[in-house]
Amino acid sequence: MNVQQNGIKKEGMLELLKSIRENPNAEELCLNDNWVKGADAIALLEDITSCCHKLRVLNLSDNNIGDADSEKIFEMAAKNCVELQCLHYNYNELATEGTIRQCLELALTRMPKLKVLEMEGNSINGKMVDRYLPDFKKKGVDCKLRGEDEEEEEKDADEDKE
Repeated sequence: MNVQQNGIKKEGMLELLKSIRENPNAEELCLNDNWVKGADAIALLEDITSCCHKLRVLNLSDNNIGDADSEKIFEMAAKNCVELQCLHYNYNELATEGTIRQCLELALTRMPKLKVLEMEGNSINGKMVDRYLPDFKKKGVDCKLRGEDEEEEEKDADEDKE
């Protein structure tokens, strides 16, 4: 199911999430750039991940989820989404090093079928990228971890070239 960039707000997203959990054969769920945060949405997302065991693609990018809910989402995905191959989690306002580390550890150690992990645009520092990227590559995971600071530096370097 692809409902990306529809600007769905809280009430609409809660209703949509309720209906998705009725589809246990869902393989793709693309909810990027909508409203997926807060206790109600996280509870419904937990219901979805616990009943949609065939889920291969989960795209939650650009939802500004934040640290507390992000850790819960990664724990749910690691526990329930045994077929998960692609997790897109760009620009979700991950800011705390401990939370980022926990999410990366869960993806690395408890998502055995993961082939793509995207977490660009969060506050992931270069040391953390250097620490985790080789491990993901060893597992054959296409991993994108550029933080916001690195993206700004690249833009500035590109502008300087012109």
